[in-house]
Amino acid sequence: MEHKCSLTVRAYECDSYGHVNNATYLNYLEFARVQALQQTGKSFVEYVKENIFIVIAQANVTFRNPAF
Repeated sequence: MEHKCSLTVRAYECDSYGHVNNATYLNYLEFARVQALQQTGKSFVEYVKENIFIVIAQANVTFRNPAF
């Protein structure tokens, strides 16, 4: 499933060069993950009731271009 979402970069998420701090990307990915789950029409609680546990075990991020 492909999911796209828009985000607003806040000033406190940026470093002194105006780039989004690398750790902030994980917050953005979590935001997108929650939105993608909502897009399925099921709540997180419904998945748990079905014994489906969606967890992040590892995150590898390759930074191609800075975000501002």
